[in-house]
Amino acid sequence: MPDTPEHGSTPGTGLDTEAFAPQPVSPRLRRWLPVDPAAPLVGLRVVSAGGPSASAEVGFTVEALPALLARWPDARGAVRGHVPVPVLVADADIVPTLRRLLHGRSGLVVQVPGSPRRSALLNALAAVVKPPTASDASAWELEARSSGVPVYVLGQDVDAPALGYLMADTERLGDEGRRARLSVLRSSPARDTVAGTPAAPPPGPESRVTVEVEPRRVVVAGHDLKFARGLIDHLAGLGHDVRLDEWTGHQRHDPARSRQLARWADSVLCEWALGNAVWYAEHAPPGTRLTTRLHLQEAALDYPGLVRRGRMDRFVFVADHVRRQVIRDHRIDPALTTVVPNAVHVPPQPPARAGSATRATDRAFTLGLVGMTPARKGLHRALDLLAELRGQDRRFTLRIKGHLPSDQAWMAARTHEAAYYRRHFARMEADPSLRGAVHLDDFGHDMDGWYAGIGFALSTSDFESFHFTLPDGAAHGAVPVSLAWPGADGLYPVDWLHASVPDMAGTIRRLAGEPGARAEASARARDWVESHFDARRVLPALAREVLGG
Repeated sequence: MPDTPEHGSTPGTGLDTEAFAPQPVSPRLRRWLPVDPAAPLVGLRVVSAGGPSASAEVGFTVEALPALLARWPDARGAVRGHVPVPVLVADADIVPTLRRLLHGRSGLVVQVPGSPRRSALLNALAAVVKPPTASDASAWELEARSSGVPVYVLGQDVDAPALGYLMADTERLGDEGRRARLSVLRSSPARDTVAGTPAAPPPGPESRVTVEVEPRRVVVAGHDLKFARGLIDHLAGLGHDVRLDEWTGHQRHDPARSRQLARWADSVLCEWALGNAVWYAEHAPPGTRLTTRLHLQEAALDYPGLVRRGRMDRFVFVADHVRRQVIRDHRIDPALTTVVPNAVHVPPQPPARAGSATRATDRAFTLGLVGMTPARKGLHRALDLLAELRGQDRRFTLRIKGHLPSDQAWMAARTHEAAYYRRHFARMEADPSLRGAVHLDDFGHDMDGWYAGIGFALSTSDFESFHFTLPDGAAHGAVPVSLAWPGADGLYPVDWLHASVPDMAGTIRRLAGEPGARAEASARARDWVESHFDARRVLPALAREVLGG
């Protein structure tokens, strides 16, 4: 089994890598910061050369700041509007001095906050810079790296006047932030589980249907029940009476049917915490157990915070990083929350390598991406990855399964996103390294057959809650290869995760060229998924949350 990170303290530092983990910037924090919300923030730890701050941290001295700020880029040196804003982080004794120093300049002075405010501040930064005299990694630097914030030595890695150019290169910043986080995790002790997804107890032997509790009347309500189908079948198989309240949107439904089902039910699961969760919390009779399961989109919407306080019995999340974000932004009581990951159907044995040796070789050079919309799925990175691989070996191809952008009704309203897809579809035809090597497979549920031809299951997303493709591909014999998007290391082994497209290409190229190593990586990934996400383990845990004691 591969080593996976210990989400606790890093040896010798006391750093809590789970507390200092990448998170989207809190909306409340952005509203509080008196700068343009789009402005990139650059953190500088400032200390007093001779005062009490000097022993606490390593950073820029107050005396060195005037010369540094004189060279700081302003609007005249901006690149595509990227004017970096210096954020001077200091102890209370020198904050007044720094405010006087910044008077009339763009910048912020922030007194050193305690955790979790320190973590929230780091998540708002695009980068941290430190002086060349700071040879050892300070606590501030380690916290920044753990938070996925790249750290640069000013005057060596980058000069102050060039910071505007660096801030404009968001892809590079993302790569280096992911690399910083992974380096911290890889220096931590290894263990067999990842935070938020402990290995579940082994499933019991297969048996005839039994009813673990008195049969219940269960309603599953929501606009998209694709991730709930396994639970619905599981509950029905246990003898419970399950009825569906299928909404047609976040708020659109048949109120008369919903009221009828609310009166009938003993337990209600609101799949996705959207308008369904708000409605049932208002209308379900007292004594009806209410559970809602949150995936990703809810974190950026108002619905979780609109759920009637004290009426929802349980908020179930598919991943801990989403749980922490929703607790932070919507003031949900942590005691009412839990994490139950998505259930993955793991075939009873690895899929047979049907066909000839040629077919097996073809699979080893075939990349698979499930879903290209919305744009955060990172289609451009998948194409970059394929182009880089084919630069050395023309056998590599990419198969993309799922809806086309033109199939999505909502795409018409997202003109910027539609232009993104037009640009990259044109690239598939115009780029000689891609032409004829990208295959678009229709949306469908024939995943067993599709994965039989996939050697590497990709995730090139900006962010995800879970990204089902990774464990689903692993369950079917593909090797999962992912960018280390925020929260991924709380779900998956670190050896699945990469800082950049070139790093992903390096792993794929090595394994594709070594059949034995690829087979070993495939078997290891499948075993890991079986021990953490197998439906036989996950569905009983989710059913217990829905049914209650």
